[in-house]
Amino acid sequence: MGKNWGGIEFGTIYIVNGNPSEYILTHELGHLIQNTLFGPFQVVIWLASVCRYWIRELFHIDTPYDYIWFEWSATDAGITYAYEKEKVKSEFF
Repeated sequence: MGKNWGGIEFGTIYIVNGNPSEYILTHELGHLIQNTLFGPFQVVIWLASVCRYWIRELFHIDTPYDYIWFEWSATDAGITYAYEKEKVKSEFF
């Protein structure tokens, strides 16, 4: 699907570009965590996120991607989960 885009989440799976950064992977993981928290209401966040992405692309808006709450909270949740998983892994293995 290419290398110059981020990722997209669909329920319990996510698809990322051909060369994802750690940021993209943890961010999309955060959207999966949001999905478990918000359940069927996650579709509202998904639509807002997709619309916001394309508006930023089409109009060359240069604000930080995590400027809005549902994006920074996805990044924060993904980083927190990945960090805790690595911490547990290093303690036991």
